[in-house]
Amino acid sequence: MGGWRFARACLGPALSVASIAWGQSPAAVELPPVDVPVPAAPPPPESPLVRDPTALTTVVDVSSRRAEVSTLGTLVSEAPGVQLQQSGGLGQSEQLTLRGASSTGVLVLLDGVPLNGLGGIADLSLVPLPAVQRAEILRGGASARYGAGALGGVVNLATPSGAGPALTGDLTYGSFGTLQGSASVSGPALGGAGLLSASAGHTNGDFTYTYDPLAGTPASSPQTVVRQNNQSTWVGGLAKAGGFVGPWRIDGLVLVNSVSRGLAGTVDAPSADAHQDFLGLQAGLRMSRAFGSGAETSLRLDTRRETNSFRGGFFSEDTRWWQAALSWDGTLPLGHHWLSASASVGLSFADAGMNAPRWAVTSVSIQDDWRLAQDRVSIVPSLRLDQAGPFVGLSPKVGVSWSLPPGVVLQANAGQSFRVPSFVELYIPSGTQLANPDLQPERGVFVDAGAGVSGSLGLLRVAGFAAQYENLIIYEYQPPLPTKPRNTAAVRAAGMELEGRLSPAPWMELSGSYTLLFTQNIRDIQPYYGKEVPFRPRQRGFLRILAGPERVRLRATMRAQSLMYVNRSNTEFLAIQGRALFDAGVDVLVLRRPELVASFTATNIGDVQTRDFDAYPLPGRAFFATLTFRLDLSSPRSSAQPSTPEVSP
Repeated sequence: MGGWRFARACLGPALSVASIAWGQSPAAVELPPVDVPVPAAPPPPESPLVRDPTALTTVVDVSSRRAEVSTLGTLVSEAPGVQLQQSGGLGQSEQLTLRGASSTGVLVLLDGVPLNGLGGIADLSLVPLPAVQRAEILRGGASARYGAGALGGVVNLATPSGAGPALTGDLTYGSFGTLQGSASVSGPALGGAGLLSASAGHTNGDFTYTYDPLAGTPASSPQTVVRQNNQSTWVGGLAKAGGFVGPWRIDGLVLVNSVSRGLAGTVDAPSADAHQDFLGLQAGLRMSRAFGSGAETSLRLDTRRETNSFRGGFFSEDTRWWQAALSWDGTLPLGHHWLSASASVGLSFADAGMNAPRWAVTSVSIQDDWRLAQDRVSIVPSLRLDQAGPFVGLSPKVGVSWSLPPGVVLQANAGQSFRVPSFVELYIPSGTQLANPDLQPERGVFVDAGAGVSGSLGLLRVAGFAAQYENLIIYEYQPPLPTKPRNTAAVRAAGMELEGRLSPAPWMELSGSYTLLFTQNIRDIQPYYGKEVPFRPRQRGFLRILAGPERVRLRATMRAQSLMYVNRSNTEFLAIQGRALFDAGVDVLVLRRPELVASFTATNIGDVQTRDFDAYPLPGRAFFATLTFRLDLSSPRSSAQPSTPEVSP
């Protein structure tokens, strides 16, 4: 219990932050029209910045960082509170945990549509990186606004807006036989704006790593081994358009993506022939209208289909999953109150051999944004009722936001969320895993508070949180017997989150984040009681430095984490030791019009030999070269493009 007492002791100081008077913005200067930037479009209704305005949300700019990193999960994990669980490097599975919740308790959305499919876990490696413009990470339970599944938080992946006529493309070549590229065109379409993009890539994944099954013993004999059956090939396409028909705005989206990859297995149990083929299709259509009174309404139809084929290894299996939902959202201003409501009805069903579950899914929610003190204070209570198959859950939440000069914002939230067991856990056995139709939903309660300050120099935000997760579903591995999921665990989690960005000069920017997390198993068999939860490192940190003139920009990144246990007994010699990974790169502006940028990146410069999630080895030192092309077809008057901040206060 010592860790939990310490966590509660540090929570109070973490929530008390002195107001920092940063440098004020200079007076507005009248600029010639040719230099006036196009204003950034307001966030869409599904954005956490709109849907849950008091929540602690970080925005990561993905589109401008694609030459720096090769995976979406790496960028998302730069936000505080996020832990990335990888399975072998580029092209392999990437899962997220938030604030100590399981990866099944993180709701991942693409333009507001859930990606947590048949297995209850969203795999970020199945989302084409060029299809994402920014990632919005909401930390803390959010079922009251987004539905069942958001115990730890929500990650909303926003697709590119397609603003401005332009041609863009990029091509990357690098270590481990990696070759990937994308191309897109945006401009007027159907009376509005449209975007069409395609991407493809391949990697052999044949990096070397150190294997020593007898490490720490006199018989230790480290070997250098090449990763086998770790190749991956992916293809994706995105079409998006929107415009007005009378007073109504119509927006449509179609995303298709396919991944074919080997499943190498762990270092101690490699699988030479296991293979996965994935095909996903997502389509959405939304009609929205704004009224002169300030009221807004929208009607939305979303459909998704996924197919997964597994071959080799211990089992062969084909699964297909469909989802369709019709939803309505509305907002009505009444004096100092902004009332919002939503309702949805849908179907979710799967086919996996002899198992074909069918569920009806419905929800209804209401929220009041009560604004006081000349809109500087917002009190936002919300309530949502979800029904999914045989399960029904109620998710309440209340949040408070207080804006203080100069640029100081205080936020606090408290609520409850739940997660419905997935089709796989309930009905569909796979390999050595059985199903359990008696599972009950997982539940979590949380409280958090934070303070942020922003100014002309940048921004800084600190937050503290505490959460408790009940009826967590875990798997007891007892080879050669099959495993069966059961509601047996309960976890307490608490900690502190820090994030910031500093721009002391136009040619320099520093950004970073830090997470302190304490977890404790509070309901399990005696040997595990009071232990830390596996795969939850106590400390994580990220730091990025960008410097140089427009022609030549230098960048350096550090990603560090402390020791991470891999089992519930917290066995020290099996734990993954702490590590710090360093990346560096340079971006060279070759041409201005058309814009041509050459980027060179070295990852894991120190060649740290490490692993993650169930002992999967991760790549060592690697090098990548990227050529990025952009031809802006708009007039000079509107050529400047809006930028998205990496962190939003």
